[in-house]
Parts: sequence; C-alpha cells; structure tokens
Amino acid sequence: LEISTDRIINQEATVWNVEEHRFTKSVEKDQQAREIAQSEMIPLEPTHLSFWTKFTELQLKMLMGKAEEMEHKYSTEPIEWPFMDKNVAYWMSPNSNAQIHLLGNPVIWYLGTLSVFGYSALLVFYLLRRRRGWFDLTT
Repeated sequence: LEISTDRIINQEATVWNVEEHRFTKSVEKDQQAREIAQSEMIPLEPTHLSFWTKFTELQLKMLMGKAEEMEHKYSTEPIEWPFMDKNVAYWMSPNSNAQIHLLGNPVIWYLGTLSVFGYSALLVFYLLRRRRGWFDLTT
C-alpha cells in the first residue's frame, strides 16, 4: 500500500492519494492478471528480496521501461552517461531528508570501456592473423 501526500500536512485542501501495488514477475498481461488475482492483498509476513532480485529488477526497469517524454531533474541521455554529471535518485525518505542515490563509478566505467575497446582490437588482430594464415609455431 502506498500513500502519497504533501509534506506540509496542515493545509485546508490537503489531498490524500492511496494506491495498491502488487508485484508480478510475468510479462504477459493474462499471466499478470492471474497472478494478481491469486495474490494476497496484504502479505502475512514481510517480503524479502535478495540483492540480485533487486538488482535485476532495477536493470530491467531501466532497459524495458517506457521512455518518458517529460524532462526531470535526474533525466539523462545515453551520451551523458560516460561523464556521470547526474545521479539516479533511488530512494527518498518520506519522514526526513534521508536519500539514497546511485552514483557512477568512474574507475569501473572507464576501465570497462577501455576493456571493451581492447577486446575488440584483439579480436580484429586475431581474425586478421587467421585470415592471412599466420599461426603460432608449436614446440
């Protein structure tokens, strides 16, 4: 259950928005409807997702999510990713100013990019050797 409201609660016209969210793992609409119908309204015990489940969910949402047309504070284009000027707001506390942001790691980003180029160069080098008939001597 998710409840969203304004942070300033002492107003004459405060609007409350109460929504229900159910997590389904299926992609097909028919299967999702069956899973939602079979699922409990409120879990009887706490649900715990492993790190890899959370990581996979985040990656799939980034790759398969709808492309939002509207700009916002944390939106970026793929060309901006190597420069890591902006971060991703992953979680914000409703009670305080606590926040968790996903930050880019320049060491991993640049080493990963360099390794892709290095692997591509080695692949081209070995394919050219094979095409020209150059083989290492066996002892």
